[in-house]
Amino acid sequence: MKLRKVTKGILAFLFVLTGFFTFSDFKANAASYDDQVNVRLVVPETFKLTPTGSYRLVNVDNGRSVDYRGSLEFRYSRTSNAIGVRSDLNNSYIYSGRGFRLEERTPSSGNSVVVNQVRVAGAASYTSNTYRGSMSVRVNENDRRPRLHNELGIEDYLKGVVPREAIASWPIEA
Repeated sequence: MKLRKVTKGILAFLFVLTGFFTFSDFKANAASYDDQVNVRLVVPETFKLTPTGSYRLVNVDNGRSVDYRGSLEFRYSRTSNAIGVRSDLNNSYIYSGRGFRLEERTPSSGNSVVVNQVRVAGAASYTSNTYRGSMSVRVNENDRRPRLHNELGIEDYLKGVVPREAIASWPIEA
């Protein structure tokens, strides 16, 4: 008799647990990376991301997907201390206090994101640059501006960094 109650309790717990993982929206279909690298990028208060490939935009406040088409324009609102986003699909900004994630659905060499204004190492001005992986846009509480992070696997990171930083006279094995 007690064994049946315990078995029913375990089955009920597993059923609830399965439902929780099945219906949680925030991480559904998001790429996961082995040995993830998180790179902070310096951007102005307003900038654009142009994804190519299979991505989805997620509002971090509620974990829901945001429909978009084309480029995504992000801006920081000082009055609400929030990040706003708009695309070619909608002309008005959607705001989030915790920010947005542009997630790769699955890691692929066909996925990339162009950041139209980013300050690369050693540069005095902003330039356009292409990145692999997912992007996270949050409010930087310290200096009240947007904070952009590029999240990707170590192999994709090295594919992007090594060709730019390696010296031509180095042996190919380097």
